[in-house]
Amino acid sequence: MKESNLLSGSLKFSVVIPVFNEADNLKTLHTRLTDVMSGLREPYEIIYVDDGSTDGSFQILKELHQEDSRVKIISFTRNFGQHIAITAGLDHSKGENVILMDADLQDKPEEIPKLLAKLREGYDIVYGHRNQRQDSFFKKITSKVYLSLLSKLTNETINPEISPFRIMTRRVVDYFNQFRERSRFYGGLVAWLGFPYAIVPVEHSERFSGKTKYNLAGMVKLGIEGIISFSDIPLRLIGRFGLLVSALSFIIGIYYLLVWIINGIPTPGYTSMIVSIFFMGGIQLIVLGIISRYIGNIHLEIKKRPLYVIKDKIE
Repeated sequence: MKESNLLSGSLKFSVVIPVFNEADNLKTLHTRLTDVMSGLREPYEIIYVDDGSTDGSFQILKELHQEDSRVKIISFTRNFGQHIAITAGLDHSKGENVILMDADLQDKPEEIPKLLAKLREGYDIVYGHRNQRQDSFFKKITSKVYLSLLSKLTNETINPEISPFRIMTRRVVDYFNQFRERSRFYGGLVAWLGFPYAIVPVEHSERFSGKTKYNLAGMVKLGIEGIISFSDIPLRLIGRFGLLVSALSFIIGIYYLLVWIINGIPTPGYTSMIVSIFFMGGIQLIVLGIISRYIGNIHLEIKKRPLYVIKDKIE
């Protein structure tokens, strides 16, 4: 027998959850989540976005929908990435307030009332701050380095302990949905909007089942895409670095000229010449690599392809 909303009228909450190969977590997640949301006694929906899963996640989601009409499913034709999946969920959300969380149960559904209580104080965004983060040492370090670097390169304060677990008002979501760039870092875009926000400590758990989908290569790719898509400071640094190298080259030239005049030493040695050539060659390749990333992003944007392709949509 299907469960439905206890109260009629417009939806008070939308819960958006991106899913990629989380078959072992979904039933437990849904049970705990519905216990919490039903306790709020307000109409709600849960939007699961299946990001091209290959482990049977979509079949489990269909079973959850058959049991609970509040479950909505968006299934992509392939894997488009977590940030695009989040975008799709927000695009289709209808609630006055939108809760965003992962499917791995590291952020506990039981902490949602804490976020909601703070939101009712007049904030537009409430972030969950993970107490005693239960991640691997590698993930903690890479996340902290990446978010710290992103904060410096974008002039936006992005706390590395803030999780994707958050609640936002409808006006924040509506403004966010106006962003249609293909390369996106949703946390930075939300911060860029500038709405009043608060941070609430929440308990953080170990992953309920399975392994994280981000390996080293994935973290590096995400980091590069986030920085390139959200900041032009690397391009500015290239110009400043070019001026610095030019200044150093001029100083070195003056030095060798003085050495030649004073000591009569004609040409610098072979070693210094080779080192200089390889140094400048490496710098040029790095600069070209950074510029090519920006050009690549422009190339993707001007094509105006859809951000995602929906294979199945179940409401």
